[in-house]
Amino acid sequence: MSESNRIAGIFLEEIEKLKSSPSEEGDALAVDLKEAVHLIFSRATAREEERRKKLEWEKIVPLCRAAKDKFDKLNAEAEKQNELLFELRRKVDQTESRFNLKRDARPAPWPTSDEISSWEESCKKLELSLETARAEVRAANTRRGELTSELLRARNEFTNLMFRERNARPRQAELLYAGIELSGVR
Repeated sequence: MSESNRIAGIFLEEIEKLKSSPSEEGDALAVDLKEAVHLIFSRATAREEERRKKLEWEKIVPLCRAAKDKFDKLNAEAEKQNELLFELRRKVDQTESRFNLKRDARPAPWPTSDEISSWEESCKKLELSLETARAEVRAANTRRGELTSELLRARNEFTNLMFRERNARPRQAELLYAGIELSGVR
């Protein structure tokens, strides 16, 4: 606090000198004081802006972490959903092959009614399992679409927060070169 009182005293002295100075000297002193005041206000404004940005940054960092975690979780879930969808499509292909083979393998010529009913029953079972497998693929595909939408939203949210965090991040002090100093080079 004593430093600020000392500086305020210096300014007051300069203002008193300005009042009693000849006009040309007084004008020069007034310009100097005006520049000093502008510099003081601009630095104070810059400090206030840095404080505001630091507070904003401190609020954004946890949001960034949460958004990244959400994105990572959704991304892992989407990968699992893609694997599930691949497996379900493979199951549909296998079931469809079995159904087509069974359907094309009609009983031998002159089948009995038991052979025909058994064949029709197994065809119906395979057809029902094929429809069930196709329904599972449709449901998995719908879920993958939902996950893709959620994933895109999460990625956009994370990207926006990441840019906000970067813009609000406090400035780092510049590192001085800590290498070997050459005696002849300065």
